[in-house]
Amino acid sequence: MCSVGIGPNKLVAKMAAELQKPDGLTVITIEEVPGKLWPLPVGELFGVGRKTEKKLRGLGIHTIGELAKYPPEILKQKFGVIGHVLHLSANGINCSPVNPHSLDRVKSVGNQLTLSHDYAGDEIKVAILDLSEKVAHRVRQGGYAGKTVTLSLDLFNQKERFRRLNQACDDIRQRFGYNSILRCTSITKEGRLVLSCLTNIHTEKISGRDCRLI
Repeated sequence: MCSVGIGPNKLVAKMAAELQKPDGLTVITIEEVPGKLWPLPVGELFGVGRKTEKKLRGLGIHTIGELAKYPPEILKQKFGVIGHVLHLSANGINCSPVNPHSLDRVKSVGNQLTLSHDYAGDEIKVAILDLSEKVAHRVRQGGYAGKTVTLSLDLFNQKERFRRLNQACDDIRQRFGYNSILRCTSITKEGRLVLSCLTNIHTEKISGRDCRLI
């Protein structure tokens, strides 16, 4: 299954693809942007993160349509050049080139796990180690090298911690020890634990030997 979006530019196409997940085809023309995209929450606009959404809501902007109609000069004053981009995006205007080979390069490798009950102590360490091993296996299979490891906890508010590695390590246990990957004490019921990844992936593959980063 996959969701497909078709639009007059990359931004609208991405937004369209989000409307019928996990399986569907959505076509949005530039004329249909007000009817299909403007009613959506402003946080669903591609490129608007949590911090930006909070600032926009502070200005009384709660929907994409309200952002599209907001005075662009005030947005530019509040957000700089990004304010101009936000206003254009809300109106379905985007000039980013479409690169058919953009998915050829791996940018990150990650795994996630939804916990069925509260985890604490050694249980949480085992869960993190299990996710780490899964990510490491996929990295080794692809022959990639990266330098940033990120752990995300999706509770009421998503929290992330990351560590940049100075050099490739052959075994996470040798470098950090069994109990020193990352420490957590508890996760609320049915919280989501995400080891989101090894990022800053190098484009060159490792040849001649396996390189175990995590």
